[in-house]
Amino acid sequence: GGGAGLLEATPGGRVGRTNIHPASQPDSQTARQTPAPSQATAGANSVAASAAPPHTTSATTRTTSALRRRLPSQLLLLVLQLLLQLLMLAGPGRGFGRGVRAAAGRRAATVMAGAQGMFEQEVWAVVGSHGRNPIAAQLVSKLEGLGKTVHAVSPHPKYEGPKTLAELDPAPQVVDLVINPRTGPGIVDEMGELGVSMLFVQPGAEFESLDEKAAELGIAVHYGCVLREA
Repeated sequence: GGGAGLLEATPGGRVGRTNIHPASQPDSQTARQTPAPSQATAGANSVAASAAPPHTTSATTRTTSALRRRLPSQLLLLVLQLLLQLLMLAGPGRGFGRGVRAAAGRRAATVMAGAQGMFEQEVWAVVGSHGRNPIAAQLVSKLEGLGKTVHAVSPHPKYEGPKTLAELDPAPQVVDLVINPRTGPGIVDEMGELGVSMLFVQPGAEFESLDEKAAELGIAVHYGCVLREA
C-alpha cells in the first residue's frame, strides 16, 4: 500500500505486480551531494595510516621542535669560537689581540712596550737585594750611565734605603725587577696602586702569575736584561 508498482508478465501469461517500497529506493539527492572518494585518495590514506602510527608522528614533531630551539644557540657558539680565533691570530700590534693573549696566560701583558719604549723614560727604580746581589748594583750603575734618575729599592729589613715604591720622589716611570720571584707579586701590586705602568723583568725574577697580574693592572712587561740591551 502506498508503494510504487511494477507490472511484469508471468510464465502463465498473467500479469503480476511487484511492489517497490520507498525505503528501498536510493536517495538521488544524497547520492549527488556525497562524492565518492577517488581510488588515489583512498590508497594514500591507507598507506599513511599503516606507515605512520600516532606515537611515531608525535615523536617526530617533538624532535623537530627541539632542533629548532637548539639551532640558534649552536650558531651563536660557532660565531663566538670564530671570533676568539680571529682575536688570537691578531698580532702584538693590535690591542684587542694583546688583551686576549694576556688573558690566556701567554708571555705578553696588556701592552708590550718593548725595551726601546722603556729606555726612553727618565726615572727608574731598580728593585732587588741591594748590598746582597751584585747584579742589582750593576743595573743601577748602567742606568745612571745612560743619564737616568735611578732609585735603588729593596724590601729587605736590613736595607737602609727605600723599601717601597711609595717612598720614591720623583715617582718611577719604569721598575726594573731583579728580586726573588716570591717577592715579585707584592711589587707588581704596588705598581698598580701607584699607577706605574712599565715593568722590566730581569732573568730569574719572573713568577708564574706575572703576565696575568700585569694584564689586570694595565702594566706593560718586557722580559730581558738591561746590561745587554741598554
